[in-house]
Amino acid sequence: MASVMRAVVPIVVAAALLTIGAGSALAKNPTTTSCGQVITHNFHLRNDLVDCPGPGLVIGRDHIRVDLGGHLVDGVNAGDGIDNTGGFDNVVVRHGTIQQFQQGVHLVNASQNRLDRLKVQQTSRGIEVESSDHTKIVHNRVTANFDGIHLIGSDTNRIAYNNVFGNTASAIVLITGSDGNRVVHNKTHDNASWGITSDFSADNVFDHNRVFRNNIAGIEPFHGTNIRITNNTVWRNQIGIELFTTTGSVLRGNRVRYSVGDGIHTFMDSTGNRLVNNSAHRNGDDGIDVADAGNTIRRNHANRNGDLGIFAAAGNIDGHGNTAHHNGNAAQCVGVSCH
Repeated sequence: MASVMRAVVPIVVAAALLTIGAGSALAKNPTTTSCGQVITHNFHLRNDLVDCPGPGLVIGRDHIRVDLGGHLVDGVNAGDGIDNTGGFDNVVVRHGTIQQFQQGVHLVNASQNRLDRLKVQQTSRGIEVESSDHTKIVHNRVTANFDGIHLIGSDTNRIAYNNVFGNTASAIVLITGSDGNRVVHNKTHDNASWGITSDFSADNVFDHNRVFRNNIAGIEPFHGTNIRITNNTVWRNQIGIELFTTTGSVLRGNRVRYSVGDGIHTFMDSTGNRLVNNSAHRNGDDGIDVADAGNTIRRNHANRNGDLGIFAAAGNIDGHGNTAHHNGNAAQCVGVSCH
């Protein structure tokens, strides 16, 4: 019996030492992350964060990769889900759900970040980018926010292959000197205001987007210069594509269908624009309505619209090659010749 006891004691002591050692290892390398944790190294989230009272995760260093691992980062409608307001560069955030914050992801004065395969919902602004450049916002699902993706004073960013829908204001918004951005290959639909819009911004490209069922306009720049709106498929919006005080811009190769009002509408001193090779069919009012002078209208096609195929105010340039058939107004076109 004594020999058995002597054998047992070392085993128990060894087990205790192993337990202490394991506890020490866990303390140094925790597997559980808490709300508000500052991330300063490559990081993989291994648990949900629920009801964060402030920020979800805070970026604290350049050149890091944050993988949410498919987990949920959830707040109480305060703070930022992913907070990079410290302006850290070359940060990747990917693969998770962010919800119920003021801003789902918030970048300020940051460069070369990448936001990839995130689901962002139930925030004031899903993805907010301020004074930041060369950001890639790609393959995200952004829904049930006030605005989906919102840029302020941010240049040369790329917004691509996102599905932005069901927001209570607009899907993609570029304002206040957000210049030289590319908004391409996105789906923006079922938003209460605009699918894609910009204000006081220049040199942006809106190309190959699918824009549908938005309640004000599918695509509308305000106070813009040198905006290129090309090759978009736009249908069942209140107005398909609209220019408001936008100059020196190009609308080319867009397909606009089934708008409640005009398919394409330009007004409020929108001049010096070129409308080339667009098709505007089956819209409720005019296919194309160009209300100001000084624009060029060439090789557009407008059929089966509720009123005119094409209306062009006096002083516009007829670039020829426009066609219009079977529109509600027997004149078919006013201000340009149509075949």
